[in-house]
Amino acid sequence: MEEKGVKIITLHTSGHADEKDFDKLIKKVEPKIIIPVHTENSEWFKRYKNCEVICDKNIIKR
Repeated sequence: MEEKGVKIITLHTSGHADEKDFDKLIKKVEPKIIIPVHTENSEWFKRYKNCEVICDKNIIKR
């Protein structure tokens, strides 16, 4: 991907990250796309503006 000019940012968070941790992470990274993994409530991520949320190959927020 880097050869194609895609900026790669790799981060790992605990499976026990709370709302405050996610808010800090999203603010710092400013992603264009969020792909929630291992969550029961992917709709929760709609709260983050200026990014797309994709869950199970479905766009749930643009």
